Amino acid sequence: MICPCNREFFTDKDWRFIKAFPEETQKMKATEIEGWMRYRELLWLSKMARRCSLIIEVGTWNGRSTCAMAERMKHGKIITIDSFMMKGVPPGRWDIARKAYDALQEDPDYIFNCALLNLSDFIKAGRIEVIRGDSNEVHKKLGQYKGQADLVFIDGSHDYESVKRDIINYLPFVKPGGLITGHDFGHQVQKAVEEMLPGYGVARNTSIWYRRKDVV
Repeated sequence: MICPCNREFFTDKDWRFIKAFPEETQKMKATEIEGWMRYRELLWLSKMARRCSLIIEVGTWNGRSTCAMAERMKHGKIITIDSFMMKGVPPGRWDIARKAYDALQEDPDYIFNCALLNLSDFIKAGRIEVIRGDSNEVHKKLGQYKGQADLVFIDGSHDYESVKRDIINYLPFVKPGGLITGHDFGHQVQKAVEEMLPGYGVARNTSIWYRRKDVV
């Protein structure tokens, strides 16, 4: 079972892409999980995850991007971090956020439980570890993973200070030659990335930014 389907968020470009590459998109369970990440972004992220042994994700929401990465990982583990309380998400801006906000008023564990449900198979297999907490605090408890992550994906709060702080806190976890990347490049996210990660790139036809960590 998967929490509310995301069909209303498919754009014309999404549908054209699905028709062009049905063998790739139709195999992804992640596309059925509600969230903001587009098909091309899910595919890009899943391809980056294919050869990873350890991924750390900041910002789980319902588990859409988490699932995409886990589906393509050949081995290893994903640690995904979120407060599951809509921190930094305007409740009235999108239908998906409005529904989640209303549900949280009745059940503070609503988003958390949705994520656990959507990722349950991977959690049971020991391939995903969900940590509930503030990313600014959780990193202090993950010291044993510093310098070990093949990929760090940042998609938490999108204000400048939060993005900058997440880059500062989680870049040390990336191994030399590994990748730090994130979603929704633009506005305050772009400002933080430009300041903190000179030499960054943006994946073609997506809003995903990335920077490979230098090998010293």
